[in-house]
Amino acid sequence: IVVVTLSGLAVNLRDRSNAARVRLSEQTERLATAAGPLLLDSLVVGDLARAEQTLRNLNADSVWSLVTLYEADGTRVIFDASPDNLRRSEAPRWVKHLVPLTLEEHRVPITAPPVVYGVLAATPSVQSLESELWAELRTMFAVTGVLLVTLLGLTHVILLVGLRPVRALAESAARLGSGDLTTRMPETRLSEMAPTVRAFNSMAASLEEA
Repeated sequence: IVVVTLSGLAVNLRDRSNAARVRLSEQTERLATAAGPLLLDSLVVGDLARAEQTLRNLNADSVWSLVTLYEADGTRVIFDASPDNLRRSEAPRWVKHLVPLTLEEHRVPITAPPVVYGVLAATPSVQSLESELWAELRTMFAVTGVLLVTLLGLTHVILLVGLRPVRALAESAARLGSGDLTTRMPETRLSEMAPTVRAFNSMAASLEEA
């Protein structure tokens, strides 16, 4: 049960990790694309300070861990607007090793055809994704723990009820074997045990009459 449960958790975590990675990448693509017109206005007039502030405002929640504006060739840096203090992930270290995350850089050209004024490069923040996965993992652990406890409790009750007639049969057989021919077993509602109980009582009655 534990192995099956842990395997299910691993598969579920992998699927959630992939889905969250895709969602975060799409969010980064949308934000970077939306930032294009805002940056274009600043770059056209050469106001780099305003362009950098625009990117920092867009990234106020540290959705991006790396934000860089390159020149049109995509190699020479105009400025780096990456956040100075990224929020630390709430996930413990073993979760980070269990689900290693790598997020790709997204590049969006800032253009007013036919002129390319720059290339915005943004890399999604792994910290936010790790925190999200850790929160989901804790929920899955809690639900799985409750299910396991419930399953173990039901198993215990079933075994307790199911073995009671078997114990009674063993005790009755012991008394009969010691010479108490008046020993009888009480009737049971368990269909699997009922024929055995009737056969035992019939045998005991025959021995007593003999």
